[in-house]
Amino acid sequence: MIEWAATGIPENPGAWITTAARNRAFDRLRRDHTRSLRLAVNPVERSFLQGRLDEVRRRLP
Repeated sequence: MIEWAATGIPENPGAWITTAARNRAFDRLRRDHTRSLRLAVNPVERSFLQGRLDEVRRRLP
């Protein structure tokens, strides 16, 4: 929304907010995933975590 002050209100503010929230959620998933992979020492645990991330990605639009 800070950007709106400089560029003006977008044509579809609801879509803009939805896209921003979705991108933020993806960033959070990536960050959590990377952190969990660094902490996972067991290869089985690492592949399980990768599978969970893939599952979440398939459910998102």
